[in-house]
Amino acid sequence: MNEQRLTAYAQIIQQLLECSEDRKADLLQNHQDLIDKEFITFMQQYAQYLAEAGNKNNARRLMNMAQKLTQRLNQSQNPVSYTTLLQQLLQAESEVRAGKANKSIVYQILDNNRHLLNENLAHILPQYASDLITNNSPESTDNTGALIENLSFHIWQFPRGNRKAQIEIAIAGYLFTLSHHKENTKDWAKTQYNLGSTYKNRIKGNKADNIESAIKCYQAAWNVYTEPKYPQQWAMIQHYLGLVFYRRIKGNKAGNIELAIDYYQNALRVLTESDYPRYWAETQYYLGSAYSSRIKGNKADNIEPPEKGNKADNIEPPEICYELSARTQDNLDIAYFRRIKSRIKGKTTDNIESAITCYQAALRVFTESTYPKKWAKTQNNLGSAYSSRIKGNKADNIESAIAYYQAALRVRTKSAYPQDWAITQNSLGTAYSSRIKGNTADNIESAIKCYQNALRVFTKSDYPQQWAKIKHNLGIAHKNRIKANKADNKENRVCYAPSAITQDNLKVYYSLELSYYSELAHKNRIKDNKADNIESLISFKQSALRTYTLSSSPRHWAEIQYTLGIAYCQRIKGNKADNIESAIACYQTALRVFTESDSPQYWADTQNSLGTAYSSRIKGNIAENIEFAIAYYQNALRVRTESDYPQDWAITQNNLGIAYKNRIKGNKADNIESAIACYQTALRVRTKSAYPQYWAITQNSLGTAYSSRIKGNIAENIEFAIAYYQAALRVRTFSDYPRDWAMTQHNLGAAYYSRIKGNVADNIESAIAYYETALRVRTFYDYPQDWAMTQHNLGLAYSDRIKGNAADNIESAIAYYETALRVYTLSDYPQDWAETLNCLGSACKNRIKGNKAENIESAIGCS
Repeated sequence: MNEQRLTAYAQIIQQLLECSEDRKADLLQNHQDLIDKEFITFMQQYAQYLAEAGNKNNARRLMNMAQKLTQRLNQSQNPVSYTTLLQQLLQAESEVRAGKANKSIVYQILDNNRHLLNENLAHILPQYASDLITNNSPESTDNTGALIENLSFHIWQFPRGNRKAQIEIAIAGYLFTLSHHKENTKDWAKTQYNLGSTYKNRIKGNKADNIESAIKCYQAAWNVYTEPKYPQQWAMIQHYLGLVFYRRIKGNKAGNIELAIDYYQNALRVLTESDYPRYWAETQYYLGSAYSSRIKGNKADNIEPPEKGNKADNIEPPEICYELSARTQDNLDIAYFRRIKSRIKGKTTDNIESAITCYQAALRVFTESTYPKKWAKTQNNLGSAYSSRIKGNKADNIESAIAYYQAALRVRTKSAYPQDWAITQNSLGTAYSSRIKGNTADNIESAIKCYQNALRVFTKSDYPQQWAKIKHNLGIAHKNRIKANKADNKENRVCYAPSAITQDNLKVYYSLELSYYSELAHKNRIKDNKADNIESLISFKQSALRTYTLSSSPRHWAEIQYTLGIAYCQRIKGNKADNIESAIACYQTALRVFTESDSPQYWADTQNSLGTAYSSRIKGNIAENIEFAIAYYQNALRVRTESDYPQDWAITQNNLGIAYKNRIKGNKADNIESAIACYQTALRVRTKSAYPQYWAITQNSLGTAYSSRIKGNIAENIEFAIAYYQAALRVRTFSDYPRDWAMTQHNLGAAYYSRIKGNVADNIESAIAYYETALRVRTFYDYPQDWAMTQHNLGLAYSDRIKGNAADNIESAIAYYETALRVYTLSDYPQDWAETLNCLGSACKNRIKGNKAENIESAIGCS
């Protein structure tokens, strides 16, 4: 017996000892797959241990339970028990059909025999029914078939048994009934319909095959239930075909969603608000979900699909049963959705607007007082839609999302609907994380509180996937936290580190698409060693490639290659040039799967990342590398258009601006003008109110471009640069964005160093002050390359300093250059090394202190 099963046994026994008497039967039923002879033996041994330890009361309770379970286990292995149960059930069904009783008597029998509701019954039921027909008169065949079908439906509907086994029993009953119906009759169509609903929710077997079976059954029923003759039944079949095509795995995803939308719209021809308000609202709700996930046409962001669990009701319009789906994680993170959704064609706005319209229409029927659970579900989905909305004001959309989520929580309480409550808490946390209005620090605190609430339900042991996603979101919030200790916030950011991931749960981890975000967690970590954190990530990703191969899991394989490229780009250890080469190789490998036609958004992401890698490339010809970068960015813009994906479009425009600013080929002045144009174009999307952090990035980039501008008045250009840098600092504060703040401080130092207007001596003093301020963040251990750059520039500033003692200034300059060379080595940064060494030589040549001859020798040694 394996250790995992023994642990499960122990957990069940502990729960049995702690729970009330009325919950024991449910607990055992929910773990029926573990109730075997070994479990009973384990229970008896544990009871003996308790007795020896002096806990005789619990020992006695366990021995009594073990005795009862032994009796039930023996009974469940006896075919006579199943035959007796079926006799009782069919007698009850006969009374229900004759109007002498209602279905509660059937449920009572099922409740008393839940231990027999297993797959053995699924095997016995068809043979038992066949024997009944054989032994009875031909006239009774139809009656027996009807009783078996009703029994199958009631077993499928029974809420307290083993769900997986009950579905198998229902399928066995429906298939038996179907074999005794004449094809293309009304009764045949009715059974096809119910069989389709059962296959749609089947747990056993291959999910994709089960959905295909459901589609065949519904389409078969459609041949009989035509719109003119049976409009209501026809409409419900259309509704369910919409559901199964939405969830379909086989076939083309975009085509499946289009068919789902068509089916829902067909259903609405009959299911009108006036005639069937409840089912009209249901269809509006699911139509909204389909529009939210639409790929063709005017495609919107993936928000939330219809969830599984729709009960058939013998052709009467069914009560929709909502169940938690692993896919239904509302709006976890803007960046997360940018990476996982399959955006293919068309605009990204109209489908979200259509989804919102459908959800709001559904609320005309789904009121809080009449259908509270469905009202809350629709409020939650509206929150998701507004969180992803492109039209309208971004800040106002987020406020609407928060309001919808908070409304949903009036019904979705922790006590009444714990899972739904946790889902909405997580979504509300994400909305607060993205909030523009209100106080930023308070918004982050609200987000943290919501995520922590969600984790009260989604625990690691019960819901590992949901727990991991929420821990990821909580980590992002701690990373951005303003209140409390910043280092502790960053430490809390590492919420799902690779050290906790084993080969056994790699599939769960990568199914969550979180490797990229673990990389970000470690990249931003303050405590522990940053370089070691990235190394652990690279090791983890490489081990993952042993599980996910190109042939077995191409998408995951490509995703890992892509994120491994990101890790190499951020790598501190190893040779910088080699790391960039490794990143490029990983990105290009990912493109074997991420093609423009099949995975356009992933393809565009990878093109953009390749552009960034070539922009930083050390090996090869620098001019050619920049040309490659420009080409990759321009490729990305074939998919990342302003109308379709404005945020991604703006990112690539900004990156393209950087590439043009650094371009060697072509006319230098024209290149800088192109850079400025790209930056200013990006600001059409990157406004301070909507995307303050990205707005600040582009303001900083514009400052850099104007600092290097050739056209126009040079003095005026530098003044523009200073203004752009100072604008960036309105967002880039030391507390919120320390590294970005330090970058802009450094850039302001460079601008003041080159400034023409104003007093030259004062400008150099300002430059020195900005550089020294930048070093509050740019330390040797945290950001060695940035630190070396600022040390080098301080050397330049002190070399040209007017104020202070000239000899002391040169000594300071020499010290700064020598300090920079601790990082700027010939092997890692040959160009920077040569430039700094040349500056050091000039400083030694001009040195006042020390021996003149020795100073000149030092200068010669640097050349």
